[in-house]
Amino acid sequence: MSVSEFKAPGLLMTILSATALLIAVLYRGYRTRRFYRDLISKPSPPHSWLLGHISILKNIALSMPRNSMPQLYYTEIAHRYKHEGIFYLDLWPIGPSLVIITDPKLIEQAHIPRPMVPHPFTNTSMAPIAGDDIIPTKSGTEWKKLRNDMSPAFSYTYAHNMVGVIVNESKLLRGKLDELSATGQVFSMEELLNKTIFGTVSRHLLNDESYAQKAGRQDLADMRELIDLAREESDPRIAYNPLVQIPRRMKRYIIRRRLEASLFGVIYKRLETLVSGGIVPSRQTPTSVLDLILREHAELAKRENKEGRCNFANLSKFEEKQLLT
Repeated sequence: MSVSEFKAPGLLMTILSATALLIAVLYRGYRTRRFYRDLISKPSPPHSWLLGHISILKNIALSMPRNSMPQLYYTEIAHRYKHEGIFYLDLWPIGPSLVIITDPKLIEQAHIPRPMVPHPFTNTSMAPIAGDDIIPTKSGTEWKKLRNDMSPAFSYTYAHNMVGVIVNESKLLRGKLDELSATGQVFSMEELLNKTIFGTVSRHLLNDESYAQKAGRQDLADMRELIDLAREESDPRIAYNPLVQIPRRMKRYIIRRRLEASLFGVIYKRLETLVSGGIVPSRQTPTSVLDLILREHAELAKRENKEGRCNFANLSKFEEKQLLT
């Protein structure tokens, strides 16, 4: 390179900036790798100076089904390398350094200097399926209130009472598998399991055994379509193409409105049963998640009926939005 080229200030600044950036990246990488090499006696998968734990995470991910949750990778690493309770992962530069805690007792001892709020991307990824401002995206007192309202429906006692429902749904699945095995017909195991899980979950949520066999069939198809639409958003050719996004958003809007109308039909049917019968669901032993959500409204309606006022068979727009979250 000639001396005259170095006299150009722009070229010189570019070379110096690139050199400084390269040195900074190399130094940052060295410090990160050195930190984890010093932790070699601590619980951690085999560490590489060049790749850290990236190659291990890559091998684990390749052994899993596509679109698996990241938690599945961490669980497999813990089992494969026999790490109990806690271990470290060095994913620089593709991701943050992680401390994975799998022991509840250790989690209680972890000190967090400030509250950890959900990442905005959580709402971005969940919005195409369930809308904005839903429970997984809440934090602080608002999340705590929703958790306290919902926790009885997920208690051990209520889960134990659901064993009969799970057994019945499993028997139906077994019968269908026996039938398909006898005929040798090719079938989708995922589709059969979806129906079984959907039947169990809909009973747990809505206390309506006929829902999964009737209206729920279309709702299940709509949910699958929403998930497929959301999954395709990871493709930049789709996510950033307005010509593709306009019809997709219209389609998503139509599906969500149809799904909401179906769910509100089930909700109002149950609400009418509670209000007309003067039934207030028990908080300790709820018959479904829906009953627990409608409990406060049913209790207020019963009190209003005693005073000769309206029957409170309708929900406000705000209450409807809360139910959908």
